[in-house]
Amino acid sequence: MRLLTSIALACALTGCSWFSWGKKDAPALPPAEKGKQTSVDNYADAVDNVVDLAAAAVETARAANAEGRAKVVEGELSVASAALPRPTPKALKESASRAAAESAVIWAEAAARADRLQRELDSLWNSVEAEKEAARQQLAAKQAELDAARADLRDLIWTSGGLAIVLLGLAGLVWGSAAGVTKAEAMLVVLGGFAVGALPWLLESDLSVWVLAPLGAILVIRLALYAFKR
Repeated sequence: MRLLTSIALACALTGCSWFSWGKKDAPALPPAEKGKQTSVDNYADAVDNVVDLAAAAVETARAANAEGRAKVVEGELSVASAALPRPTPKALKESASRAAAESAVIWAEAAARADRLQRELDSLWNSVEAEKEAARQQLAAKQAELDAARADLRDLIWTSGGLAIVLLGLAGLVWGSAAGVTKAEAMLVVLGGFAVGALPWLLESDLSVWVLAPLGAILVIRLALYAFKR
């Protein structure tokens, strides 16, 4: 019974090493990880690189055209053409129609439409980023719920274990004399059971040091006495 007493106290004092302890409150959502690229991000970066290359080539071609450098214009436009996807027959027909009209108004309208489409693309990408963040928040919230459920199960296990030890100690108080168990030893087992059941609360409170330190001293003394008597 002395060995059982020591084991009960040891369980109470070392339980924090068997589980990770923390507050049951839902933890704050983790910040978004910086630098962690998804396939969507990689695709967006690749598109940005291609579009940036084509845009730079077009700007250089326009500047060269203003200077009358036809060879540079052709070279830079070939770079832009290689970077961009092939135009559809419809878009190519519209472009040819604008060229044939040679109308500043038509070109201005087409430029305004192209600018509007670009802004719509930017808006769509912002929506994608917002949806990614919402999904991350939902995942973090689900993880918090799972952690809370695990903490509840952990506490239930410890409470049940403490109750079982208390019942064992009470049995020692009632029937232990026949087995050579003293009342003090049985009470020590009962106290150990209460300690085990109280671990979830104790380890989350500021009183843990003040309670565990005396219990640790008692355990050391008890084990020393047990070893000496042997």
